[in-house]
Amino acid sequence: MSTNCTGKKRRLSSSSHNAKPPVGQAAHGRAPFQDISNVCEALTAQALKTGTLQNVQVNQRCLIDKMLARYSTEFGVLRELIQNADDAGATEVSVELCSRAGGDIVKMYVSNNGRVFTETDWTRMTKIAEGNPDENTIGMFGVGFYSVFSLAEQPMIQSGAQTLLFRWQGDQLVTYRAEAVYSPKTTVYMNYREPQRCDVNRMCQFALRALAFTRSVLQVQITVDGTPAMTVDKCFPRAVEAIMASAAYPKGVSSPQEMFCCREVHQRPMAIRVRTATETSEHEFQLVDARLDVRLTPEYREKTRRIMKKDLPQMLSLRLLYDAVWDDSPAVTRAQSQSKAPHASQLSPRAGGSVFVGLSTHQTTGAAVHISAQLIPTIEREAIDFQDQWLAMWNRDLVRTAGVVARIAYDFQMRQHRSAWRPSDGAAPPPQVLATLAAHAWATSAPSPLVADLLADAFFHVPPSPVAKRRKGSPSAEDARELLVPTTKGVLPAANALLLHDAALEALLRRRAPVVCGAAYRSAPALFDALVKRERLPRATRATLQTAFRPPCAPLSPDEFEQYVNFVKTDTELCEGAAEKRRLLQEAAVACPVTGAALPLQSVTLYIPYSEAGPALPVPPNVLPAGIVALVAEPDLQRLLGLKRATPAGWFSWVLQRAQEPLLEDVRFAEGILYYLSTLSGLGSQPKGYARMLEVLKGKRCIPTDAGLHLPGDTAFAAAVPATAAAGAARPTVSLRVVDRAGPEDGPDSADPIELDELDDDALLEGDAVLEGSPASTSRDRAPASSTWPVSRALLKTLGVCNAATVGDVKVRVRNCSGPRDVVATFLGCAEALDTQDWEELRAVPFLCARGSAAVYKASELYFASELLNAAEDRADIEALICDRVLDWLELRRHTPEWRFFCKLGVKEHPGLGDALRLVADPREGAQAAAVRYLAAQFPRQYAAQYCAKDVDVPFLLATDEKYYTPTTCFLKDTPFFPTVVPAMVELLWEAKLLEPLELQEHPGLELLLPTLYEHPPSSVEAPALFKYLAERSEEFKTKHWRGMTGQKFLPLANGGWACPAEVFLHSDEVYARYGDLLDYARYDDPEVREFLSRAGTPRQPELPQLVTNVLANYRRYYEADQFCVEDYCGVLGEIAAGYKQMPAALQAKMKKTPFLPAYRIATTPAAPDAPGAEAAASSSSDPDGVLAKVVEWELVCARDCYLIDNTVLQRLLHAPSAPDDLVLRQLYSAMEVPWLSQCVERQWEVRGQPSPSSRSAEVQAVLRRRHPLLTRTLKGERRGNLRPGVALGDIVVLEVPAIMQVIQFEGRTYRPDEGLGTCKLEARAGVAPTLLLSGACETDYFDIAAALCEYLLEAHDERDTIEMQFLLATPLSCLQRKGLPVDVLLESDRPQKPKPKPATATAAAPLRPAHSRHTRSNPINPTEPWPQPRQEQALEICGADVRPTQRRQVQISGVTPNFQAGERRLQQDLRRAVKEVRNSSSASVNQAEQLRETVSCESEAIPASRLQKVPRLFAGLQLYLEYGTDLSPEGESAAGAFSVLLQRLAGVFGLGPELLNMYRDIDGNRIAFNRGGCLFFNLRYYEQCHGGKDERMALSFWYTTLCHELAHNTEPGHNALHENIMEGLIAKYLPKLMPLLSAEALCPGGADGAIDVDAL
Repeated sequence: MSTNCTGKKRRLSSSSHNAKPPVGQAAHGRAPFQDISNVCEALTAQALKTGTLQNVQVNQRCLIDKMLARYSTEFGVLRELIQNADDAGATEVSVELCSRAGGDIVKMYVSNNGRVFTETDWTRMTKIAEGNPDENTIGMFGVGFYSVFSLAEQPMIQSGAQTLLFRWQGDQLVTYRAEAVYSPKTTVYMNYREPQRCDVNRMCQFALRALAFTRSVLQVQITVDGTPAMTVDKCFPRAVEAIMASAAYPKGVSSPQEMFCCREVHQRPMAIRVRTATETSEHEFQLVDARLDVRLTPEYREKTRRIMKKDLPQMLSLRLLYDAVWDDSPAVTRAQSQSKAPHASQLSPRAGGSVFVGLSTHQTTGAAVHISAQLIPTIEREAIDFQDQWLAMWNRDLVRTAGVVARIAYDFQMRQHRSAWRPSDGAAPPPQVLATLAAHAWATSAPSPLVADLLADAFFHVPPSPVAKRRKGSPSAEDARELLVPTTKGVLPAANALLLHDAALEALLRRRAPVVCGAAYRSAPALFDALVKRERLPRATRATLQTAFRPPCAPLSPDEFEQYVNFVKTDTELCEGAAEKRRLLQEAAVACPVTGAALPLQSVTLYIPYSEAGPALPVPPNVLPAGIVALVAEPDLQRLLGLKRATPAGWFSWVLQRAQEPLLEDVRFAEGILYYLSTLSGLGSQPKGYARMLEVLKGKRCIPTDAGLHLPGDTAFAAAVPATAAAGAARPTVSLRVVDRAGPEDGPDSADPIELDELDDDALLEGDAVLEGSPASTSRDRAPASSTWPVSRALLKTLGVCNAATVGDVKVRVRNCSGPRDVVATFLGCAEALDTQDWEELRAVPFLCARGSAAVYKASELYFASELLNAAEDRADIEALICDRVLDWLELRRHTPEWRFFCKLGVKEHPGLGDALRLVADPREGAQAAAVRYLAAQFPRQYAAQYCAKDVDVPFLLATDEKYYTPTTCFLKDTPFFPTVVPAMVELLWEAKLLEPLELQEHPGLELLLPTLYEHPPSSVEAPALFKYLAERSEEFKTKHWRGMTGQKFLPLANGGWACPAEVFLHSDEVYARYGDLLDYARYDDPEVREFLSRAGTPRQPELPQLVTNVLANYRRYYEADQFCVEDYCGVLGEIAAGYKQMPAALQAKMKKTPFLPAYRIATTPAAPDAPGAEAAASSSSDPDGVLAKVVEWELVCARDCYLIDNTVLQRLLHAPSAPDDLVLRQLYSAMEVPWLSQCVERQWEVRGQPSPSSRSAEVQAVLRRRHPLLTRTLKGERRGNLRPGVALGDIVVLEVPAIMQVIQFEGRTYRPDEGLGTCKLEARAGVAPTLLLSGACETDYFDIAAALCEYLLEAHDERDTIEMQFLLATPLSCLQRKGLPVDVLLESDRPQKPKPKPATATAAAPLRPAHSRHTRSNPINPTEPWPQPRQEQALEICGADVRPTQRRQVQISGVTPNFQAGERRLQQDLRRAVKEVRNSSSASVNQAEQLRETVSCESEAIPASRLQKVPRLFAGLQLYLEYGTDLSPEGESAAGAFSVLLQRLAGVFGLGPELLNMYRDIDGNRIAFNRGGCLFFNLRYYEQCHGGKDERMALSFWYTTLCHELAHNTEPGHNALHENIMEGLIAKYLPKLMPLLSAEALCPGGADGAIDVDAL
């Protein structure tokens, strides 16, 4: 910084004058740097020579108090005293506490058996901040002992035969030293300043930690009131063991900064024993001790000596403390560390190691190891000093050295583990290995994270042994370079191991590669993550899996394959997509479950489900064996392995090609084939090749029997052989487990199968079959064990296995039976020979007779006579109902063989529920009453458990329409949509007490009624009664019902069809008058119906999206109606315009495509004298005589079919469909991308006559040349950026032609208007000077000239450039000068010096008064003197118009003359619209999001967020809204009443009802009022704070102006000139109606004196 300043001064002086400033004074009045130094030296010498000597006074009490603030930690005094005892060589420390009755400690005595004080020690005790000069001690600041003053006011020390007492005299500390009785101990006596609560257990725990690294102290004893509370002993049970031999490191290991050199490292066990009054605990630790040589430069020693007031040691000891016990669970260790009672294990570093500087500090190591070293702490000894530059160098390098020693200890321990531990399959490493890993897992340390970073950095970058370096390639050299970790192959270097991220992957790879044990990673994740981050330990990748499982590696066993598939399925790190997972699996090989041969999965394409194939089914080599299929889910086979399900047809083809081989006749093979065919026989349709397979098997010995394999026709079922013929039977019995149906019940899976026979035959048939369950050499005729896989009886019968008695014989005998008794006799003899299929056939045959009937019935159509008659109360009823359906066996009893036989056939005990209900609907006379009585009698026992009204499908209830219905479709009372049960049946069921059991309802539930309403919406005639019914049941509706009705179309429309509740609106005169037929209405007068529809979602007034949707749907109907009014329709579109930009994009796109926009065309016709349009036509400049009337024709068009009018001449000429002239609608049309008319018109100009110079062209030429700099330069005098190169105004030649005609191209048509006279045309051709042609038939128009010049001069331009250039051409120079433009500078900069022109001579024309003299009052002009005559150019500039020299008497000012009457009419229309647009607020709440609204005038209005809730009551007819969570106080209610009366009066001024104005009260908003879509809101809080109880005239005037302001927003949303004009018009129009309110008579009593405050208005 000083160099820069000097350089700056030098540059300044070089550019200044040569005169030198006086001595001692620099330029600019400032002395140079060297002079200030001289002054400082001079002042120092003068002070030493003449000054008065005075000592600095030290307030010792304040000084010690500030020091004690650094010792605010718990037991800081005890820590200092134990440290002093250790420095004094003490072996025992005793702490005696004395308490009073309440338990508070009042005294503490601390003694030790170290050496007694010397004279030097006594002298140091009386000095502060001198420190201990001994370099081997911890103390260095000399303030540690003074921590006793935090407890005691007058501490005392006794050592040997001396005692020292400290005492305060004011703010100074004095001592009293005296002789005492000799004591071999040193004791500090502290009488507490005030009793203190002391947790003795916590003090004991602190003493336990204090003993960890003491050099001499071996015991600490704490006594409370003479009773021992705790004794801590430390001992070393075994000898020291060297872990770093000097031979391996002859020069030692240096620290990273080479400040320390580690010569030797030893370790030995250390035991801590804690004895309390109740228990004794002991814990063993491992202490690592390293001896370090200190190598420091003399400069560094001098720096630290000046800071510490002592030398740094030449040698020091660095010790690490590890936990030697790892058998306890972490939960137990954590519980012991959190226990209040002292325990030896609480010193364990497993819960987090600490840094010890003598005693424990607050600094942690980030691993499970304690570190003790002679680090330099902060003054309070709680943290390590990393702030001081020189001390931080010592501390950083010493911490790194600790990391080096930790690495040496880690390598030694891991080498011991490698020789002692041999990993077994799946076994975790021993606890000692886990302890070593956890102790060196460096995580984050606190409070300084730098400690753990330094330790980890040194730990992972220990230099290798020099001896190992010389033996390259030896194991010791490898170990020196790499960190050892436990793996599944033993303890190996980390680079040779592999870290996995999934436990399942470890189980797969533990036999194939050295994998880091999962238990090891879980014990020290930080260690392994650090190795991976430093690229010292590789992670498993996809290439790892490919190498491990790809042939020629050992194939996966079935169990391993299952684990591998599950891993790939769930893993997202090594294989993400489905294709990657499939590729990874297909590269592996799996071992065959039978032969053990490797089966590459790339060659497998198909599978057969295990549930269908069974264990014995042979498959081709391209089909996955069933033993492996059973281990993997079928979706995984298809999705992960890409296999497809094989079809039976393909398998048949493969088997049939091997039908002659011996393999087909193998017993196990036969069982597999029969089971597979059994599963296929249960399908609805037989697979392709199934019949052929059966034909082949019929001729093969494929049926396992007790005598081996036999042909199907030669075998029989075991149960079918009669006992009498078994001995001599020639047919062997089937030995299979025969069932009625085998295989999966639901048939095959839905996956798309692949026909095996459609594949390549060579690929399908290559290789041998894979036979599951037995090798290929199985004996052909060996009798197998009992099979566990079932075979279908139907399949065996189809193959030819036969029974003893055939079904045909049984059927013939049954048909010949004369009664039920003969049937039983027949079946009981041969029923065992019938299978399920036979029984089904018999149940379908009508062969049983009924009582008293000659017809035969099926068994399922009959009832047991005894059961039915016993159950009936009235025997006549039963006989009348079902006498022809009773089995003709009255004496048959239950539980007999005959009874069980008929039950199996299907004879019923009682009529089923459906039959009983059908009996109720029996139209026979008396049958219905009998059926009801029977149903009532049997209902509790027989039908109550199975009856459910919603499940009944039998129509048994007679309705008024003489039809029968179920209970859920017919009800007891009249209900829309549903029939009503006839009263006679209701009475019959009521008498039988069946109304409730049959669950008959009076009305349908909403779950049935509402869906019926949606499916069958009512007509306009039915709707009132239906909605009245629903309104009466509205209390039953829940939220889900109301929400469900919102989107359903059930409201009938007047023009046909139905609509959702949200698509129509409740009819009201106000809404209909505003929107007419643009909306669909729900026209119901009943208040209950209207309230019901409102809750169903029918709004009362449309929101903006609803309004737009209805307008787009009903615009055509509204337009074609007789009462169509353009003004009303445009008013509705004005509401849409206000929120168009907030509409969804889809709705905006639909609006652009829909022809709903009003557009008008102008046509002129001859007007009658009294015609309404005659006056308007006469005022037009194109029709000066008023003979034409303007006819406006309205139509509805799309956005692309109309135009925004920016040229009324083109509008009348082209008859283009034009957008309305309303400003709000113009903004809407513009937002909908309606084009401007002038942009869609192409103009061309045709010159009539020959160009020639004229006086007018000369005048224009002079103006162009004169103002050339203004047009081509900016106000700064720079060339315009968009100016074409090589063009200049001076090159333009101005000429005049007789006329310039206009040719217009519009929508493919050409127009040549009669009045299409152009004012100018600029022609520019190559090689010819540009020519500006002026039309002699028109006046000079500088706007057209400016447009032509922009086209010629500028590369890119718009209307703003044209307006700017017109302003510079037509505005007098004097006016430009008054506006601040540098006209003179620009004009003079671009023209040569010329003599001043002579003033123009006076003429007879009326003189022009100079512009500058019109406002000059100090120098009045003599009216008798002639006005000074400006020159011609000045006159042109003053007027800003075209003044020809020949017509000086008729000076014309350029511009149009405003039609004040037309403007006034438009203004009145806007004022009427502003008042008309006010509408009532029906919203229950008003939400205003926080936003920043940009206005047209480049200002912004901050709108805060607010949520307003309507108050139920009204104030003078006005609604009040309050902020959510606020209430109205009594004062607020009074203010609201006064404010509502004021607004009610103002509403009467504008003819508005009070319900159209709203009050609101926010909390901290800055808005006084706002207009929300025509709803006006006024701030009550502003009225309370500014107008409440004050001048009422002032309040009326203010809120009158505010109301006018908000009304103007109904016409113009923004704050711009149009809004201001409308607001002023409203104020002026309604001011006469306000004046009576400001009179004294109209004011409330107690008001002002009646005078009108004009300023307030």
